[in-house]
Amino acid sequence: MSEETPKPEKINYPVIPHDAIVTVEFSGFFINRIQNLLLGHCNAMSQEDVMKAFEEAKDLKSCSTIEKETVGILLCLVEAIENYALEQNKVENVELNAEQAAQMLEYITIRPPKLPSES
Repeated sequence: MSEETPKPEKINYPVIPHDAIVTVEFSGFFINRIQNLLLGHCNAMSQEDVMKAFEEAKDLKSCSTIEKETVGILLCLVEAIENYALEQNKVENVELNAEQAAQMLEYITIRPPKLPSES
């Protein structure tokens, strides 16, 4: 017979308090991957659901579906990183081809970007 390992009564588990602010550094490549993930989720949803997800995320509400929750979390993450990039003057203008511009215009229609003068 094998002896069972006794289960501890308590364990220490690290958690981040809700009011904690954590500073993290991301490369432009990584933020681009997050933005593409956000766009992929948005493209898989109706525009109405995307708008609802953005509104729920803006109001810090729990989203009504896992898809909306995913979009809301990604949106908040992207927005925070973009704001830090603006504050640190790490945003630059790039020229887009017609296809890229069309995709970006669709994204901007859903979520207008903050301009450097607004930060």
